[in-house]
Amino acid sequence: MKNKKKYFNFFCVAFFALAVTSFVSYTGLLDWVEAKAYDSRIRLTSDEFPASDEISLVLLDQESLDWAKKEKGWSWPWPRAAYASLVKYFNRAGAATLAFDMIYSEPSLYGSEDDEVFAKACAEYGRVIQTIYYDSNGTVVKPVEPLEKTAAALANITSSLDEDGVCRRGIFYAPQGEAGMV
Repeated sequence: MKNKKKYFNFFCVAFFALAVTSFVSYTGLLDWVEAKAYDSRIRLTSDEFPASDEISLVLLDQESLDWAKKEKGWSWPWPRAAYASLVKYFNRAGAATLAFDMIYSEPSLYGSEDDEVFAKACAEYGRVIQTIYYDSNGTVVKPVEPLEKTAAALANITSSLDEDGVCRRGIFYAPQGEAGMV
């Protein structure tokens, strides 16, 4: 009799644990708790990694587009030779690295020579990072061949948001096709 009660209690505790675990897993409560705990850990350790004044961003905005149209006669998309000029400028200025947050996955509308001019400037600089992204099928979309070949590195610009709208993970790109979430 004593053994039956022991087994019954064990079964009840196991069933209750399974029910609670299933509920928490099904509702995503643990994912939410972990996301908030991760955010707290980042906030607590962020002072250990201060922002660097050595990083600069060059942004293309509507004002840039308007200026290029008026001064250079460039409509969007700009010729790749324009980006070649930027690469040459940053090379002369001694920038450690230059990364583009746009992908040049299709040949230039201005012809293959336009791609070659941009690729040549990137090769001369030697420290230009080009971008890739993962489409909805998980296929890697790369820049056109001349830019891929002259890139110092390829970096992923694909991101996905968690349920609360925050991006906490990214897919790192490995040239051998071995990508993974971190």
